[in-house]
Formats: sequence, structure tokens, C-alpha cells
Amino acid sequence: MISIDFEFCTDKSKDWGLDEEFKKNFFSMKLFCVAVRMGGFQKTWWLQNPDERAGFVKWFDTHKDEGVIAHAYELAEARCLQQLGFDRISLDFIDTCTLCRVLNKERVPDKAKGPSYAYACKTFLNVDIDTDLKDLMREHCIKDNTKGHEEQIMEYCLSDVQYLEPLVEACYSRYEAIQKSPNTISIGNTTPDWESFLGTIMDAIKCSMIIADNGIPTSHTAIMKLQKAMTKFRADYMKQMDDKWHCFKARKDGSLT
Repeated sequence: MISIDFEFCTDKSKDWGLDEEFKKNFFSMKLFCVAVRMGGFQKTWWLQNPDERAGFVKWFDTHKDEGVIAHAYELAEARCLQQLGFDRISLDFIDTCTLCRVLNKERVPDKAKGPSYAYACKTFLNVDIDTDLKDLMREHCIKDNTKGHEEQIMEYCLSDVQYLEPLVEACYSRYEAIQKSPNTISIGNTTPDWESFLGTIMDAIKCSMIIADNGIPTSHTAIMKLQKAMTKFRADYMKQMDDKWHCFKARKDGSLT
């Protein structure tokens, strides 16, 4: 599989919302660079250079059937690949961020949706990532201040793919260890093998991406009926609670508060 990482920022020259080219509900991004690692091959492309951008698109189109490994695929790499013309839903992928979150014994010590790459590397591989350098390079990209820092950013980007494959291997080992313990992971009434477990997790991410693209079908009529019924439903529920526990006070109009 292809270990992949992008550096980018939100393209402030464009509005958030429906992208006309792909008809997808995601914000436009300014792509700076991409790094890949596959077997003994590794390379970076500076995507602000049209020739390098075209070179990466051609390379990836040739190798995309290998599938990709990325950290937080849904939030980052998937959207970057979509912006370059690839169907992010149809690609085979492994998201190490989600895997590490599911298999981590300890609670992630921040409010992020999943463990950061640095946290995952430390927890699963006992590898220390230079977070000061990471923060500096990310700041250059987020603030669109990349001029004169291109080589540094590409070097940093390449370092972010170094441990993606080892992270997958470490997650596999953690999964096997859990399955041999009393606290096994089950899906429904079955205990899945690694491939089934992996497929279930990645399918869930695909479903999330489809919902983000298309929204959730709803019935406006049903929603309006529910909205009108809420006042009575709430009053009836509060009365049942008060009849049992006497936990509300009556207003002058007889309603409870």
C-alpha cells in the first residue's frame, strides 16, 4: 500500500460549500506538497508547481489500486485526493488515526477526534516525533507562508509517512493481543478476524464520507409534525416525571417548570 501525507491550507480565495467541479460538500484547499512511501520507493512533489502536480497525478493514477495508508484519511488525505481528481470513496485505504483510537488502551489526552500522529507513534511504536518542528511546519502551511520554506516542508512531509506502515503492523499486533485476552473485540455476536475488523472500521469511515458529501435524507413534513408535537410531548413527559418524583414546580398557567 501507499503511505501518503499532504500539506495544505484552506483556500481562503474560495467560499466553503458545494464544490462545482466534483459536486461534493467539502471546502476547497490549497495543496502545497505530497509525500509517498511504497516499499523502498519514496518521493515528494511540490504541488504548487504545475509540472510537479501533473507528475504526482500521473504517478498516483498508475499506483492507486495499491490502496493508501494515511493518518486521519477522512479529514485530510481523502479531501486532497478528491481535489486532485480522484474518487476518495472508491479508493482502498487504512486510516491509522481511527485504528489507533479504537485499539488504544488509554484515553487520548486532548479533545481531538483521534490520536495525533506523534501521539500514535509514541504509544504504539515508542517513537518520539519532533513536535516543535511539526508545529512550525504546520504553522507555515496553515498561514500560507511557505515561500522560502519549500524544502523544509517537503522534508517534514516525507517524515510523516515514515511510520504509517509500522503503525498498521503495531495495530495488528495490538488487535491480536486483545483477541487473546478476556476483553475481546466483537461485531454483533461474532469475533472478527483482522481483515473483517479492518473492513468494518474503514466501511464506517466511507459511510461518514458519503453522509458528509450527500447529507442525510429527511422528510420536511415529518420534521414539522415532530416540531409541533414537541411541546405536548415535553409537557406529558414532565407530568409523568412529576407524578412519580414531584421534581417540578407548577406555573400559574398550570404548566411545570
